[in-house]
Amino acid sequence: MTNRLLCTPRNVKKIHLSYLSLCNLPSLHLTPHFGDNHCALRFNRHDCKSRFPSLKHPVMNNFTLAIPALIEQLENNLKQQLSLRNIHNPVMLGIHKGGVWIAQQLHEKLAIKEPLGVMDISFYRDDFSQIGMHPQVQPSHIPVSLEGRDIILVDDVFHTGRTIRAALNEIFDFGRPQQVLLAVLIERDGRQIPLQPDCIGSAITLPPGTSIKLTGPAPLQIHIESTHAEI
Repeated sequence: MTNRLLCTPRNVKKIHLSYLSLCNLPSLHLTPHFGDNHCALRFNRHDCKSRFPSLKHPVMNNFTLAIPALIEQLENNLKQQLSLRNIHNPVMLGIHKGGVWIAQQLHEKLAIKEPLGVMDISFYRDDFSQIGMHPQVQPSHIPVSLEGRDIILVDDVFHTGRTIRAALNEIFDFGRPQQVLLAVLIERDGRQIPLQPDCIGSAITLPPGTSIKLTGPAPLQIHIESTHAEI
């Protein structure tokens, strides 16, 4: 049986990814369907019940994502990686904008001693020569030396991997770190270069022509949008 979540009003091609608030989800296949007056996320009830037997009501009436649930999952995965990789005094860097919002919460939860760094990778994008300067570009603020340090790099959504490639290039311009651990809130399909996160809050699969982004900072919400022309 297939169920769907509807989002109105008419002709708004946007939906809050509320179903992921049921996490601890390592992965969930969600398919947006855009119609004349709604957007629907379709999922398989049988699959959900078999994987999450305690779930009684998979269809939620509100369309706000419980971001704290995803951040908690990411925090737990991050703690495991820090232990496995013997990291005790890391430097955390958040990628502007959404990655900074997530990093601020993780920085506090993990009680990291070093101040939080903020990265704006606009100058390092591989399409910079094509799109030019963004009017809101700001310099990165890295408050400590990165030479020989253990780095936690935080972003909101991992898609093609190109943002992370740009961030790594900038990190190495500041110094040669001991290691870099990548933590992202949402990993989606569509990877184009050989990079992937070390820990995530959740993963989803989306069809071509669909984007996912974090808005905030208060409240933090995740949106799925059609990038096609108006239907």
